[in-house]
Amino acid sequence: MKKLAQIINKHLVIVIISIISGTISAQNIGTVFLNMPENFMPTLTKQQRFELLEYSKVNRNDSVKNRFGNFSSVQIYDSINHHLIVKTTPISYVELKLLAIKDTDYVIGIIRTIKSPVSLSDIEFYDKNWQTVPLHFQMPKATDWLKHDSLNRENIDKKWVSQLLESSFISLNFSKTGSAIEARNNSLDFLSIEDKKIISPLIDDKKLIFELQNNEWKISEQ
Repeated sequence: MKKLAQIINKHLVIVIISIISGTISAQNIGTVFLNMPENFMPTLTKQQRFELLEYSKVNRNDSVKNRFGNFSSVQIYDSINHHLIVKTTPISYVELKLLAIKDTDYVIGIIRTIKSPVSLSDIEFYDKNWQTVPLHFQMPKATDWLKHDSLNRENIDKKWVSQLLESSFISLNFSKTGSAIEARNNSLDFLSIEDKKIISPLIDDKKLIFELQNNEWKISEQ
């Protein structure tokens, strides 16, 4: 009986995984990109998005001239992990990913990033009908990268450090696999050369990883 129960449980897990995978696969990232409302990506018409997808499917990194006269291209097209990054202008990117959620459905995550003068992102989540999903992501602050042990050892005004890092420039990316968000702190690039020399040793240069657990974004222990 125990062995039978183990077999049943094993098959049940396989069925659940298949349902989740099938739900996402039924609406792949290419289809989502092609059919997204134009107000979500006004630089590209549906025909231009179609052309970019076709180039990606045959491993061609060709660009198209978008409706504002800039050239756009697909940087990453991963149909297996439902992940897509489009360079919409010379300094802006739009990233899409389908994220599985606990009720065997999925949400569409969108990250928009401006690369100049300092990389800065925002993030939103939508359902398959392009209605906002309350899957709130708390954007980290520049001070979250502070090495507090180093700060305590140095003879530096902590209030001055906090004020210096008050403006946060954080860029985001979805992980290549799984449902996670990677955050990078670019705030040092906004500082003067003199301030950067003082602050740099106090800032960790690692990525912060946030994982989707029970429909909540939680920072991963690294």
